[in-house]
Amino acid sequence: MQVETINDLVKQVDEDGICVVALFDLRNMAGYSRLGTRVLAELSQLLRDHGLGYFPARVIDDNDAPRFSDEVRVYKQNSNIGTIVSAVQYPTETKDDYLLEIAASKESVAAETLEKIRALVGD
Repeated sequence: MQVETINDLVKQVDEDGICVVALFDLRNMAGYSRLGTRVLAELSQLLRDHGLGYFPARVIDDNDAPRFSDEVRVYKQNSNIGTIVSAVQYPTETKDDYLLEIAASKESVAAETLEKIRALVGD
């Protein structure tokens, strides 16, 4: 996804939940002409300053040889997606419980849906 400004990116994330963005586009959006570790640190801070997170974190945080085509998924940090990503990337016992709760609720919804389908088809 190509973005012109950080506000465009924020708006797109608000609309879509997650946006896939190449480092090339993030670099251009931020007004840099090169892509190195210092620029990556600036991009990380810019995203955080606007309430955005990204994954996989290694593409920006631990990338000694960034490539223009490297992509990150950008999301709102204070969203449900942000909570899930945080639980996976920075695990704690509390976050483990949260993930287990999500998995259990998805399983029950899936089981209910399956039962409804079976009832509809008479199985």
